[in-house]
Amino acid sequence: MKHPHYYDLPKGHMEIGESEQQTALRELCEETGIKSSDIDVDSNFRFEYVIIFIILIVVLNMFTQFDFITL
Repeated sequence: MKHPHYYDLPKGHMEIGESEQQTALRELCEETGIKSSDIDVDSNFRFEYVIIFIILIVVLNMFTQFDFITL
């Protein structure tokens, strides 16, 4: 995580040989600290130019580890 007390929106680019889903999961972990083992991914939602990954956080108490969350 770049800023451990703040959340950044996951964003970035695909690395060579990476699938869209692998990119989304890697960027999610890099920007928020949420590991792919902590979520269920539904990648069936597609738009013409944007792929949206709906992410369900399984560990509901993960937010309690921070004193505050800035959006």
